[in-house]
Amino acid sequence: MKWLSSLSVALALGMSAGASRAADGCTVLLCLAGPWTGIQECVPPVVQTLRDLALGKPFPACDMSGEGNGARNAWATEATCPEMYRNYNQDNGVYEACAYPGRITVVIDGQLWSEMFWTTSGPTSTRYSDYARAQLGDSLDPTYDRDLAAWEAAHQPPPECDTCEVGG
Repeated sequence: MKWLSSLSVALALGMSAGASRAADGCTVLLCLAGPWTGIQECVPPVVQTLRDLALGKPFPACDMSGEGNGARNAWATEATCPEMYRNYNQDNGVYEACAYPGRITVVIDGQLWSEMFWTTSGPTSTRYSDYARAQLGDSLDPTYDRDLAAWEAAHQPPPECDTCEVGG
């Protein structure tokens, strides 16, 4: 995990120089690359970033993250919102909103690492790439996988009936 050690060094250097926008961005990037909700030191900077994004502030930059490492926020659209989080108008079926309107995409070593879906009130759900899963193992936030499994179970087509009698 070459990127992690490089980012950790950059984070330490940035913090030793005093609080700066780059150090904050590096902290947030490092936290979002891991299971941040389970790391006590990560919760305050990530929550503050989500508050700032909700107020229209830009995603914090990390100038020391290295080539191919970074994160950015975009607002979810129907096409980028996972199906299980889409809200549709009950009367006409038109897409109205995503339950998680924010979407932070994290790229590590030039590859998609994760997409963290977030709300302005705080809850998050992270979809990890296979690349991230291989690096993080079992320390993943289970919210996305749990929500997807529940949605898929609720939307399973009825099993085909091979033994049903027609007209009987």
